Amino acid sequence: MWSRGFHTAESAVREHQQTLEAKRQALHGVENALRADQEALRQAQARAFEAAQQLSRARNEITALDLQKEGNAVRLEKLSAEKIQLEEERVGLKGGCYIFRPPCRRRFPTRRPIAGQWRTGSSVCARFKNS
Repeated sequence: MWSRGFHTAESAVREHQQTLEAKRQALHGVENALRADQEALRQAQARAFEAAQQLSRARNEITALDLQKEGNAVRLEKLSAEKIQLEEERVGLKGGCYIFRPPCRRRFPTRRPIAGQWRTGSSVCARFKNS
């Protein structure tokens, strides 16, 4: 009887060892799958981080371009206003030049420019230009 119980115990131990080995194999399989999933997750996070960085750079560039556009619009508006003002001054000075030209001609009767003091044509007397 004793040998029969021994064989039964031995076979139970073998059975438990086989069950244990099968569970170890299953555990290794789960651990390997977990490692693979963790690596895939790490790679996906790296791609997501890179995409977020690219998005941030694109947003920063768009913001910079918008600011540049606003600055250019302000500069354009100022330049347009200055152009209108200069055109008005030019028209006023052109009309005023005919008024002030005779005194210049009397002062410089040779009709030759003397050190840029007066010129004929569309320019005005330097003497009255800055007044």
